[in-house]
Amino acid sequence: MAFSICKLAERISSEEAGTHLIPMVSILLKNNSTEVIVSLIENLEPLIRVLPMGPVHEKLIPALINLA
Repeated sequence: MAFSICKLAERISSEEAGTHLIPMVSILLKNNSTEVIVSLIENLEPLIRVLPMGPVHEKLIPALINLA
């Protein structure tokens, strides 16, 4: 699912990605499974290309700290 969400960013506008995908990313980052979080982080590139860094970093940095 993490892969699909990130790949979807290539097909929608930046505004749509911010509105619809960031909430899904936020939910996945709160998942108890480390594998889900790692999969999401490994596949974030398409989403990062579309979105400004602010929203992605706000959700990503705390998740990386938790994984560490």
